[in-house]
Amino acid sequence: MSINGVEWLLIIGVALILFGPKKLPELGRALGKSIREFKKATNGLLEDDSGKKQEPSQTPGHIQKAVQPDTPPVSKESSQANQ
Repeated sequence: MSINGVEWLLIIGVALILFGPKKLPELGRALGKSIREFKKATNGLLEDDSGKKQEPSQTPGHIQKAVQPDTPPVSKESSQANQ
């Protein structure tokens, strides 16, 4: 969904009425500056993440061996006794 020419004219007309012709260039500059700073910050975060590739300290197999079950395993004898 994009904005066509008529919609842009309507937006600009409303902005002129609300803020006036003297204040509008200041608002445009401030908006542009804010967008630039936001892009700089997001690019900086993306570069930080892509530059640091850390290998896991252990493989999932090692982790699985370290996990102890909370309950004892069910044997055939105990399952037959419950029936």
